[in-house]
Amino acid sequence: FMPIQTVTLDISPNEDEMWMFIRGKARNMIKKATKDGIVTEQGIHHLKEFYEMYSHRMLQKGVRIHSLAYFENIVKYMGNQTQFFIAKKVGETIGGMLLVYGKDTGAYVFGGSLVGRGTSPNQLLLWEMIQFSIKKGIKNLDLGESAAGSGVYNFKVWFGETPRDIH
Repeated sequence: FMPIQTVTLDISPNEDEMWMFIRGKARNMIKKATKDGIVTEQGIHHLKEFYEMYSHRMLQKGVRIHSLAYFENIVKYMGNQTQFFIAKKVGETIGGMLLVYGKDTGAYVFGGSLVGRGTSPNQLLLWEMIQFSIKKGIKNLDLGESAAGSGVYNFKVWFGETPRDIH
């Protein structure tokens, strides 16, 4: 049994300070993704691209997925408090993340990528989300729950914060 924990990043208002706060492994993965030709885009107009990648990846993992209508309703009701981040390599969408945010708090609620070991767009996508958060004045970014010791857990912890138990 692995405890479920959450990781919340305190966002520095200064991008350079935030970059130095992130652990070296995550910084290296961000640089590697860029060097390998992964580019990111953002905007709510990327909903369908995000959904295709998300649903494909979750089905691969055997995880029950939400419908496209579910995500359309998030955009409909949250509007300008949502942002999709997608990663592309050679024009193909290989990763995506959804951020929902308020005045000074954001939550990374869904995401994933279609690549295995090696170059991963996830670190680059999360860095883009952090940069977006800095520009929006978001002070805390909730990266969500994960099982201690899992790959998802390690990905979040590499960004520098201490996990907290969920009670």
